[in-house]
Amino acid sequence: MLYEDTIIPESVASYEQWNNFFDTKANNLWIERDYSDVNVLQEDKLKLAQTRYTMNRAIISDFQNNIITLNRMRELQGEDTVPGDDIYFKDIPKTNTANNGTETQTGETQSG
Repeated sequence: MLYEDTIIPESVASYEQWNNFFDTKANNLWIERDYSDVNVLQEDKLKLAQTRYTMNRAIISDFQNNIITLNRMRELQGEDTVPGDDIYFKDIPKTNTANNGTETQTGETQSG
């Protein structure tokens, strides 16, 4: 892509020269260009979001089919793991909140 392969690298090199010339580092400053308003780059963000969505659905499916653990699912989604969550979907206690928001661990509804 033209922006990613040519324009952005060229501008980064130019701005590095400006930063060196003005010695911006001495004042904790940095001159740079923001490309978030470039429409052609927004299309890449959409593709990335669609790819992540599809990947997450596949990861969740693997977890729900007991192929990977909860922590492995988190790792694959780029999240931190949680101690004690190296468990499979089938091992997660089921809860029931259908009866006035009262939960039971066994899946039974409480009379009330």
